[in-house]
Amino acid sequence: MSFVVIVAGIALLLFAAAFVTKRRFGLLGLALAAGDIISMFWSHTISVALVDAGVILTKPPLESVVAVALILLPAFLVLAKGSTYHGAPIRLVGSIAFACLATAMVVSQLESALVIEGAGKVAYEVLMTYRPWIISVGLVLAVFDVLTMKAPHHLKSSAKH
Repeated sequence: MSFVVIVAGIALLLFAAAFVTKRRFGLLGLALAAGDIISMFWSHTISVALVDAGVILTKPPLESVVAVALILLPAFLVLAKGSTYHGAPIRLVGSIAFACLATAMVVSQLESALVIEGAGKVAYEVLMTYRPWIISVGLVLAVFDVLTMKAPHHLKSSAKH
């Protein structure tokens, strides 16, 4: 299967998950950042522990699968329960931003998991070239989104007492 199709499929699934659950991009983006950091520190150690426990995976490499899982796990936890958007246009924008940020974070792990050639190689190189920008802008927007969140009305009224 083509690298472009796989990346587009991943992005589409992430977009759909965020759009359907109506979760805010800010919390999802920060959860992705947490997952990316956790993955950097722990994917190798967890992969070694899984191999020692008898889990064998060669294609895709186990460490790549563990790294992607660690990157996405915090965001999926936030998808299960987190702040929501109320308007469809902002939900659409937030879902697109989440899909772009998550895809940019996991795309480097896909290189060792897939054979990338032809148009897929060009697409991979473009993604890797703009990856730092996508992640940086995405995280700035996520922080901005968190800063613009309003406390629920029941928390505002109980805080006054």
